[in-house]
Amino acid sequence: MGKIAAANRSFVVGALQEAGVHQPVVAGQTLQGVSDIGLLLITTRDGRAVYVRDVSTVVVGGAPPENRVWQLEIGAERTVAQRPAVSIALAKRKGTNAVDVSHGLMRQLELVHGRGWCRKTSRSR
Repeated sequence: MGKIAAANRSFVVGALQEAGVHQPVVAGQTLQGVSDIGLLLITTRDGRAVYVRDVSTVVVGGAPPENRVWQLEIGAERTVAQRPAVSIALAKRKGTNAVDVSHGLMRQLELVHGRGWCRKTSRSR
């Protein structure tokens, strides 16, 4: 990844001025597309060049999600509906009052619920 980031840099190294026109001088290179990324030299092995395209597939777009959380609900006629969900893990700091922390959390969750950002489930308060 470092080679790709380094290959996609350019910077102004000076300027030329001719006939009253000021032109910046830029050094480095920027990648123009997927094919440019695939042609980046990573290393050589046994005297042969190894390019990015040799060790990976280059695509345009975001990475696929690695983790997903779902909430399963039993709907009408005993069908199961799968909905995206969010899991939150919370912990209290040493020396804090667990009751105060839980009451504060519940107040914050009620605010979020009131804004329509979440739905109460059977596990909610």
